[in-house]
Amino acid sequence: MIELKDTVLATELTKAIWRENRSSKEWTDANTLYRFFFGVNLGSSKCECLEDLFQFIKSKNINQKIKNKMSKEFILIKGKVLQTSKFGVITDASSDEKCIKLLTAYPVLSKEFKTLPDNWKEICVEQVKSNPLDGLKVSELKEYIESKGAEIPEGKKAAILEFAKTL
Repeated sequence: MIELKDTVLATELTKAIWRENRSSKEWTDANTLYRFFFGVNLGSSKCECLEDLFQFIKSKNINQKIKNKMSKEFILIKGKVLQTSKFGVITDASSDEKCIKLLTAYPVLSKEFKTLPDNWKEICVEQVKSNPLDGLKVSELKEYIESKGAEIPEGKKAAILEFAKTL
């Protein structure tokens, strides 16, 4: 995909010639890349989708984004967007780590994923074990924070927990 990104990027100067020729190699390559990133085909020839693609593939750390996407193991069903108050919006672009956190808290949402590793439940159990602070009560979290010599932040349990994890 990195090579395809480089190939598409090299055709930017000639896009006025091929942007409406959907049978051209340039259009096919750009469409393949667009589908890889956004899960849908490039829109009509009059849309700005092609411009969006070029802007995106010029973004900082794009090669790392491609590598991350290619190695993803937690893939939502096409078009799914999950939103929770605890984890915010989860899309196909969300990291595996964010998906693991979501499934650790809400395992029933596994039905919303097209692809999961066979051992996803074990991975989620490990997530819980690796964050022993998650199971503590607010008073226990406050004691933990004080034992580290820090001041207890204002806010609800979630804010206090996140702060405690930084210590």
